[in-house]
Amino acid sequence: TWSPAGVVDGRDLGESATSLQAATGRVVERAALLAALLTRLDTRYRELQLGRRMALFEAWRVRLTTPGQRVSVQTPTGTRTGIALDVLPDGALRLQSDDGVLHTITAGDVSA
Repeated sequence: TWSPAGVVDGRDLGESATSLQAATGRVVERAALLAALLTRLDTRYRELQLGRRMALFEAWRVRLTTPGQRVSVQTPTGTRTGIALDVLPDGALRLQSDDGVLHTITAGDVSA
C-alpha cells in the first residue's frame, strides 16, 4: 500500500492525503481514469477554440464551494477576512470584508 510522505502548506500528507480507492471504496483503473480525463480536457479545449469561454467559466463557477463561505485570504499586501461572494471570469475573488468593504482579490491564498 502506498503512503504519502512530506509536508505541503504546513500539513503532513500522511495525515490528510487520501486515495481514490479510499474515497470511493473500489479500485480505480488508472489507465481508464487518465483516458476519461484526457477526453474531457480535449472537449473543454475544443470549446475554448470555438470561443465558448463564458460557458466554460459558468460550468466551473457553479461547482465552486467557496462563494457564501467565510474565508481568510492572505494577499501580498496582508490578510483580508470576510465572506466570499463570487468569482469573476478572470478568476478574481469578490470578498466582502468584515467592515463591509467589497474587495476584488486577484492573488492570494484562500482558507476557510
